[in-house]
Amino acid sequence: MVFKFKTPILFSIIITMLVACSENSGSSGSSITAVNAPTIITIDNTGVVPIIGNAPTTSVVYVHNNSNHAIYGISYSAKSNTGDSSSFLNSTSSQACSYIPAGLSCPLTFTTPIISSASAQGSTLVTASYKDAYG
Repeated sequence: MVFKFKTPILFSIIITMLVACSENSGSSGSSITAVNAPTIITIDNTGVVPIIGNAPTTSVVYVHNNSNHAIYGISYSAKSNTGDSSSFLNSTSSQACSYIPAGLSCPLTFTTPIISSASAQGSTLVTASYKDAYG
């Protein structure tokens, strides 16, 4: 008699679970939760780079691969508010930093342009473009 009593209880628990699960599966008003994925590549902020005696200054900025896999085919561009920025990034350095192993960094060399005495300062935006192995 005990066996007959347990079977209906188990059956009703299973039915209740199936009904509860099926009510949520067809929900069209579900919300999407944003996930903050880590940035795969980051470029350090250089801050202020001094220009002494109206001469260009050469320095480096580090590019970091924050992922657990190597990134290939990284290309860099620079856009300056002081005019031509085609020679801002060192081409040898840009080529060397086109591949960064997982978890490592690469020093990207740049040279500031000559700024006229009329403009006391300038800024340049450095952008890295890449496509990682996972899309």
